[in-house]
Amino acid sequence: MALNQHVSLSSNSTITIDSLFKNELLGFALVDTSGSIRQMNMLFSKISSINASSDQNLFNYTLFSQPEFVNEFQALKTENASEFSLNLAIKTCYKNQMYVQIKAFRLDTNNKSEQILIILEDSLPQLGVEQVIQQIGNSLNQFNTDNFFKTVCLSLADSLATNMVFIGEYNSIEKTINSVSFLADQRFVPPLSYLIENTPAEMVFKENKLIYFESNVQFVFPKDLSLKHWKAMSYIGCSLRDSKGNIVGYISLMDQKEIKNASLIKSVLKLYSHSLGREIERKRQEQQILSGEKRYKTIYDQSPFGIVSSNAEGNLIANNKFCDMLGYSSEELSKLTKYDITHEEDKKAHLTLTRTKQNSFQFNKRYIKKDGSISYCKVTTPDFEGELDDLKNSFVIIEDISGQIEVDKKLKEHQNQLKINLKKLNAKNEVLQKYIDSNMQLENFAHIASHDLREPLRSIGNFSHILHKQLAGRLDESEQEFFGFIMTGVKNMNQLIEDLLVYSTVNAQSLPLKDLDLNQILFMVNRNLDKAILDHKAELLVHELPISFKSCSTKMKQLFQNLIANGLKFRKPDVAPKIEVHCKDDGDFWKFSVRDNGIGIKDEFKDKIFMIFKKLHSKAEYQGTGIGLAVCKKIVTQHGGKIWIESELGGGTTFFFTMLKE
Repeated sequence: MALNQHVSLSSNSTITIDSLFKNELLGFALVDTSGSIRQMNMLFSKISSINASSDQNLFNYTLFSQPEFVNEFQALKTENASEFSLNLAIKTCYKNQMYVQIKAFRLDTNNKSEQILIILEDSLPQLGVEQVIQQIGNSLNQFNTDNFFKTVCLSLADSLATNMVFIGEYNSIEKTINSVSFLADQRFVPPLSYLIENTPAEMVFKENKLIYFESNVQFVFPKDLSLKHWKAMSYIGCSLRDSKGNIVGYISLMDQKEIKNASLIKSVLKLYSHSLGREIERKRQEQQILSGEKRYKTIYDQSPFGIVSSNAEGNLIANNKFCDMLGYSSEELSKLTKYDITHEEDKKAHLTLTRTKQNSFQFNKRYIKKDGSISYCKVTTPDFEGELDDLKNSFVIIEDISGQIEVDKKLKEHQNQLKINLKKLNAKNEVLQKYIDSNMQLENFAHIASHDLREPLRSIGNFSHILHKQLAGRLDESEQEFFGFIMTGVKNMNQLIEDLLVYSTVNAQSLPLKDLDLNQILFMVNRNLDKAILDHKAELLVHELPISFKSCSTKMKQLFQNLIANGLKFRKPDVAPKIEVHCKDDGDFWKFSVRDNGIGIKDEFKDKIFMIFKKLHSKAEYQGTGIGLAVCKKIVTQHGGKIWIESELGGGTTFFFTMLKE
């Protein structure tokens, strides 16, 4: 039969089947005389629990196999009647009653085929508050307390013929409702949470009363998307309070059509709001207890201290830490008493008790381990009255102090030794002070001597030069050679005095510190060594250096110039010198390196090259006084760093040095 076909009821009214099955307020089904369903809408499927996606027969279901319905249907089928109406009460799967109204009409169709239209609707009987409460109570008695809220939802939905029942817990800090139980369309919805803002719950809490919307709840709260999702039109809700009157939860009943018997539902909710609120309160308290027990167990199991108690018989109950301390298993310890593990002397000795700020007592005690060795422990007990041995059904905290005892013992053993070492240290300090004084005197002497020596040396040089000019042409080859020795000696002596003066003034100089760009410092060093670099066809590569370094420009030029000049001097024959300067961040320090491709240094000389006047080559091979690298070491030391080399004979040398950033 086509959907747009017109049919006539026995009341002579004409309807369109298409319009019937678009109706969402009533359940409609079109069946033949055998009871086979030709067509039905979703509400009919839902109320009757018949699967709408497959061919079904009415009489396969309890709802339609009851004698009242069968008799009426047979009469309608044999044309003894044109219509009938029934109110049936059936048991749901939760053993609650469900009330249904059934109407059936025999249809007049254009093709004369026999069709029966069945209309199905939830029907709420005229029950009183007492009857509803009794039904809910009977349902609760059949379930354990773990399903309390689910059972309440099911009972309310069945007894009050409501599509949705929601019970939630209120979080006053986050202003949210967390579902405890939510029944919608005869199924439970997984736990959910939502903000109460712009929802009916917000109005319930603000106005502090039961709120009812007959059919327009979605329009009043357009921002509540859950109402739209569940297609809720009617609504009744109220708050749940604990024993002190504080809001702890919320309950609401909703439906996709108008809620029937609203006054009855309001009365039931008001009565049940108190018990539901106290049940939420009880659940919270239970959760707090469980959380506290879990926290205590965690502390007990993971404590860094031993925790021990004893039962009425005196047997030990200990945590894992104490078992590990003595080498026993918990089962082995449970068969012992505290006297079995106490050192024999401590059983008889009077223990010295110390009261703590927390009004507990502490004393030291020795325990015997399973292997027979001794464990020295500090024991903390709660406050008590009577003798220490009377403690039962209590606990003590035990800390293993064997390591501390051993340390104290060794400390006492090594205290005269400490005094001896202190005397030796004082003696060495005196020697060091003398060395410092001597070194300062040496620097002063070098400074004064260098000035005093320069005048007579200058005179020797000048007069030697004058005498050489006056005797020019009259000197033989040997005499010429003697004059050469004199002039060379004067020159070398003058250089030595010059270097000695530099070395002596490195510490004495009190030059102002400036914020330096070391790249500029190396540029000036390059200009100072420009002639030597050109003469030897050398290559100087300076990589990026710090642009902000607090120091004295004179000393930094002196440092880099000495190291670069060293690379130019000790070059390989017939090999152009190549010198590279690098710097990298090394935490609190800058780490510099100056690498050359020169002749290198033997391993045995690596620790000696920074000593004053130390030369590894003769003057005939390489000129110099052996002071330059000693000056470098002094400057680096002044900057809180150290200097060292890595070198291979014939493979070049790299000078490394560090300097504090601040």
